[in-house]
Amino acid sequence: DTYRSMHRLLESKAGEIADAARQHGISEPSVFLVSFFGTQTRARFEAEALTITDRSRVFRPRTFLPLSPSFGDRQVSLRETATAIYIYDAGLRLYDPFTLGYDGVSTDEWERTLRKLDRERAAVAARAAAASRDTTATGPALTR
Repeated sequence: DTYRSMHRLLESKAGEIADAARQHGISEPSVFLVSFFGTQTRARFEAEALTITDRSRVFRPRTFLPLSPSFGDRQVSLRETATAIYIYDAGLRLYDPFTLGYDGVSTDEWERTLRKLDRERAAVAARAAAASRDTTATGPALTR
């Protein structure tokens, strides 16, 4: 699933992330996986232009670790994706709403995503509680 994939990616890049953060004086970096998707041929992107505004503070990427070869070119072809791990200063609160900005456009979509995640977590917790009650009510099967 997505959680395990992301966890494995972060584990595999932990040393590189720590080194890059340390080079920029960041002891506890905020780390994000960012992808740029090409909607036209040879679409250019500015990797440094992605900002996050959290509690009125604007965070700019301090550095990034490219995961796809095209990321270094700052250009993607039609339907191509360029991906990197972005490293921001400490202090971003992932589980609170924030605003993403890029090239003069901003979005609060993360707030809607958080609400969806909260609903999913509640549904998982309810299923786990129901399964626990079912097991407790019937108890283990005894055989003689």
